Amino acid sequence: MDQAVAIDEVKKFIAQQDLNAATRYVPPVVAPTNRGGFAEKIAVIGAGPAGLSCAYYLAERGYKPTVFEKNERPGGMLVYGIPSYKLEKDVVDAEIEVLRQMGVDIRCGVEVGRDITLDTLRREGYKAFYVAIGCQDGRSAGIPGEDSYGVISAVQMLREIGDNQMPDFSGKNVVVVGGGPAGLAAACSAREAGAERVLVLERDKEPGGILNQCIHNGFGLHYFKEELTGPEYAGRFIQRASELGVEILLDTMVLSVEEDHTVRAVNCRDGLLEIQAGAVVLAMGCRERTRGAIAIPGDRPAGIFTAGTAQRYINIEGWMVGRRVVILGSGDIGLIMARRMTLEGANVLACVELMPYSNGLNRNIVQCLKDYGIPLYLSHTITNIVGRERVEQVVVSEVGADRRPIPGT
Repeated sequence: MDQAVAIDEVKKFIAQQDLNAATRYVPPVVAPTNRGGFAEKIAVIGAGPAGLSCAYYLAERGYKPTVFEKNERPGGMLVYGIPSYKLEKDVVDAEIEVLRQMGVDIRCGVEVGRDITLDTLRREGYKAFYVAIGCQDGRSAGIPGEDSYGVISAVQMLREIGDNQMPDFSGKNVVVVGGGPAGLAAACSAREAGAERVLVLERDKEPGGILNQCIHNGFGLHYFKEELTGPEYAGRFIQRASELGVEILLDTMVLSVEEDHTVRAVNCRDGLLEIQAGAVVLAMGCRERTRGAIAIPGDRPAGIFTAGTAQRYINIEGWMVGRRVVILGSGDIGLIMARRMTLEGANVLACVELMPYSNGLNRNIVQCLKDYGIPLYLSHTITNIVGRERVEQVVVSEVGADRRPIPGT
């Protein structure tokens, strides 16, 4: 070896080549038969990340899927939910152009169920349907008045901005509930839309939300042209919000929103607050599914965590969640936590995935599992949890094509 490789610069160079149509990498399409690709017609409903991913893998394997999208542009939340200063739209457009070059037919402005029905598509010869209509609604706050006129979710607001329908915030005082990535994005966008004052109410001690516990790198490569950790990435947008004159009130809990947009909140410094607003944006993030939500049977001992909770305990609170660990799910956060806990001295026994493939990036499978000898069990799931005070063991079973556990495995 001659010298160290600047891996961040290599990644940046490759990413920039993908934006250039002349140097863009288009994956080769497999010819599965002597006659070429498969003749079966497949409809993908929704051109967000899930729908486009499905279309990509179908095209790679020799199909020519048709994607139906009700909006005027494909991309879903990548286009309508994430501001350009966080994800530049030319990056999304470049990725979508790759799909088109692979033979994917993307039809925008077509809402399945209104403009065309599944029965019509069946009559046109479509044999299979992949429904990927996404998460279109923001999380509710569970407080009185959240459904009042003029109270919108950050998802709805950012979708309107992505559709070039800028909300009318001119001269208004805007209150944003939540200071995570979506809340900061909404606050900056509201200020740029002419809001006179923007106040962010965040219940945590620091703004940034989930980014603060994502201490691994991999953020900001496209926008800032350098790889940042989650806290560094959050810091850039906190600084941007500050430069735009956005105020942030921390350690503050919102209690209610009145019909006249009076926001009642409380904190230990100022006591009960009544804030008059012209518009309210709800940006409280999303919730992880617990073991109860995915109906894992068995005992209910301590020691069972969602990945986000475990990540916060280890990376922010400084608590180790366990020494012998099994991870259910192979999305990126599951893979990253497998590596993180291994580095902290835990013995990660396995990463168990219900699907026949991992939902994480290939690089994370290699860097987080294979490099540490952690086995990945595809087409498996946890079917029982055993333990009284503390979890003692779990039962892992293989699943069939219908994703149901196979008895005796």
